[in-house]
Amino acid sequence: MRRSLPPPQLCLLLLRHVLRSYLTDLPKANTATYYLANLAQRNEVLERLRLYATLSELATPHAKWIIEQKSDKAAIYRLIHSKTKRLIIQFSVNDASITLQNSFPVIMTAFRDLARSASQTSQRMTREQQTLMHKVHVEMGLPHKNPLEILEKLFGVVFRDAPSA
Repeated sequence: MRRSLPPPQLCLLLLRHVLRSYLTDLPKANTATYYLANLAQRNEVLERLRLYATLSELATPHAKWIIEQKSDKAAIYRLIHSKTKRLIIQFSVNDASITLQNSFPVIMTAFRDLARSASQTSQRMTREQQTLMHKVHVEMGLPHKNPLEILEKLFGVVFRDAPSA
């Protein structure tokens, strides 16, 4: 006789499987780099990266996202999945650029899943954090064709394909 799992445990097993598969089994895509339209907004992007890392620790402490500083001189910060060591986003303060090594559907799925997990632990978040995660969940669930639009939704600042002159 086969023993069935209660629904919450089954959901957790399914979530682990999905997270593990999209973070570890995907081939590396070509990197894409996008630049801040307003160089004065560097700190806003860095603060949003830190916020996403904090929210991931609240939502998924067993598989949180961490920020790693790649180089002191170059001021490069990397948002990384702690369990798989997969790079989510890299931000260069000096170049005011974001570099992605995954396709946009992968990035959108990662942030949508973070928002979904965060919604289950919303009692530990501030009202502003809850609002941000709700917006991220909704926006990353919609079809987008323009990567710059996605970055604007995630970071609240405008990006360009080329560096500002």
